[in-house]
Formats: sequence, structure tokens, C-alpha cells
Amino acid sequence: MADKQPKKTLLQRYEEEAIKNNLPLLSRESIDWFLKKGQNMKKGTAEGIRSNLLGGDALGQMPKRYPGHMFLYHYDAKWDEELPYWDEFPLIIHLGPWADKAGHTKGWAGINLHYLPPVMRAKLFDALVAVFADKALTDDTKFKLSYNILRKAAKYRYFKPCYKHYLFTQLRSKMIFIPSYEWEKVVFLPLQRFKKADTTTVWADSKRIIGK
Repeated sequence: MADKQPKKTLLQRYEEEAIKNNLPLLSRESIDWFLKKGQNMKKGTAEGIRSNLLGGDALGQMPKRYPGHMFLYHYDAKWDEELPYWDEFPLIIHLGPWADKAGHTKGWAGINLHYLPPVMRAKLFDALVAVFADKALTDDTKFKLSYNILRKAAKYRYFKPCYKHYLFTQLRSKMIFIPSYEWEKVVFLPLQRFKKADTTTVWADSKRIIGK
């Protein structure tokens, strides 16, 4: 009996469908297409994909340096009682080490894309795509980003509610590296799990912070 073929993941099916529709990666058309896919996804399906990403095989070889790359992981906020809400499964663009006031490195800073509703997420993603270090979209593709650059650039205003600090001690899973060729599919999937508030409340607060 022939070996049973492994079942394709939803991400793989998305990618095949995009190819059939002649949508080049990271084009405006493909971003819009994946955005609609994410908005129409059922909660149970999203949870399955999140579990698959966190517990399955690596999507790509882990980069030697984290800053500028995208990651998904399981996280437990240390100051749960003080925070109005927080995301248990951040999807971040890594901005490098974060140190306390004494100068001791305690964790890392990142832009958690989950804090933006899909349309704003697409706008921020558009702005970030414009500063790709490597437009060939290899495994080593990364964003040329720093907090100071983002803070000074008006077109990056959507990053404000997304800028977060994370502690090494609170990481509850391995950090899953999202290679560049998977960005579109993962960015628009509803993989967040906000604690102490629902998604609608978080996104409404983000809009107020942005000033929309």
C-alpha cells in the first residue's frame, strides 16, 4: 500500500491558491488577498494553525541574529494584575535587546502586529515592506528598523500601540522564526489571544492611540 500523503496545512493551501491567482509575493494584490483570508477565518481554525506553528517543524532556519526578523511565541506577562490586557501569543518584528534602567538586559523589544486591526496592520506592513533590506526575499530577509526611526517617521504611526517589551523569564515556548516567504500568510491570520480584554476592545484602544 502506498504511503498516505501528509495533509496540507491551511497555509500551504493559501499559498497554492495565491499562485493559481498569479499573485506575486508581497504585492499589494496579494496582501489584500491574504487580509481577506484572515478576516474570514474561524476561531477554531486559527487556533489549530497557531498550535501547528508552535509545535510543528521549523518554517525556516533560525537566523543568527534576531533583530529585524519576525517571530511567534507563547508568552506569560509578568505584571498581569497591572496590565489592562496583553497578548498571550505575540507575533513580533524583533527590535533587539531591551535593558532596564540600570542597564541590565532583561529581554527584547518588538512590534506586536496583533495589536492592530487587519486594515491598519496591512498599512503598517506596507510601510515596513518599503524598507526591506533584501528584496530577493531570502530566508535572511529582514526589516531595517529601529525604535528611533519608527518614532520619527509619520508613515509608521501605526506602530505606536504595537511597541512592547518582553522578558526572557516569561517566555513559555520556543520562538518560532517566520521566514520572509511566510510573512503575508502569517501576518493577517487571527492568531492573537488577548487576556483580560477581547480583541474588539484592544483594537479600539489602538485606534485611539494612533489618533484615528
